[in-house]
Amino acid sequence: MINPDTNHISNSDAENYPYFETVVSDSNALFGGKNAYLIISGTYIFHSYTEDPYPIPDNEVDISEGRYKIDASTAYLLAKLQWGSLYWNGTSWQSAQTTFKIPFVASGASGDDRRADHLMFKDNKFVNTVSWRIGTSETGQLITMPDSTAAISGLPKLTVYKPIDPTWEGHGQHYKANCVFLKDFSIKAIVGDPTFSNVNDTNTKYSLAIDEGYI
Repeated sequence: MINPDTNHISNSDAENYPYFETVVSDSNALFGGKNAYLIISGTYIFHSYTEDPYPIPDNEVDISEGRYKIDASTAYLLAKLQWGSLYWNGTSWQSAQTTFKIPFVASGASGDDRRADHLMFKDNKFVNTVSWRIGTSETGQLITMPDSTAAISGLPKLTVYKPIDPTWEGHGQHYKANCVFLKDFSIKAIVGDPTFSNVNDTNTKYSLAIDEGYI
């Protein structure tokens, strides 16, 4: 997703520039009952080199101001998720049209983890909000299904907007998100298995056989 220096789109105008849309098509999982969820996953790679609009191996780049720390509240992918007449606001579904954030830096990340030389040109996985309690090995941003009483139709549609230019603490938008690459990006429906009965076919074994000394 390219947003070059020339005619650069500002953050304030982001919602006027949808870059792509995709639809969740796994209808079996979508209607799997109370244990059904949507999960957005993938990796976010970015840099500010407009003249090189492609992923650059991080070992081939020397970031002059690598100590600059990103403001975690600006490290996200802006998106809209619509299902019928409902919209996801990041925590719940609502009837008013809205966008939400898919962060690639945790809000409580340390200063070292927020440095430019730790983030730029690197594979940054979207923050995982999936709890092991729902019985799945999937990771990514977890989205609950609409309330069972809500009238919904069609399939969920995800819209992704122009890359958000992050703010670097004390240095404004020193490094802009001119070039952003999404790797293994997907939104899919899954059905959790809170009984841990191996329905999800994971490599994790859940057991109640605990050493008596550790109880």
